[in-house]
Amino acid sequence: MMTQLENFDSFLRYSRTDQIMNMNLLFYGPPGTGKSELARYIGGQIDREIICKRISDLQSKYVGDGEKNIKRAFQEAESEESILIIDEADSLLFNRERAERSWEISFTN
Repeated sequence: MMTQLENFDSFLRYSRTDQIMNMNLLFYGPPGTGKSELARYIGGQIDREIICKRISDLQSKYVGDGEKNIKRAFQEAESEESILIIDEADSLLFNRERAERSWEISFTN
C-alpha cells in the first residue's frame, strides 16, 4: 500500500494542473478504511479545499430535489475549484433495473 501511495504522491507532484483538475476518483471499501481521509490528503497535496457532502445532505423528500442537490454540489465544487467528497455514496449507486419508482431511475442517472 505504501508504494502505491508514494507513486500516487509523485503523480500529484509532477502532473500538470489541468490533468489533476479533471480527475475523477471513486474510492470504495469497508467503513473506516480511510477513503475520505485519502481524499483530504489529496486535497492538501494539490492545495484544494474539500467540500464534504453526506447523502443526507443531498437527498430530499420531494421528487426531483435530490437530483438538483447533487447537481448543485458538483457545480459548487467546480466553481470553487475544490474537491467534492460524497460520503456514503454507495446508497446512491444501485442497479436501475431494480428500481421500482421513476425517481429511483433518475436519481441513479
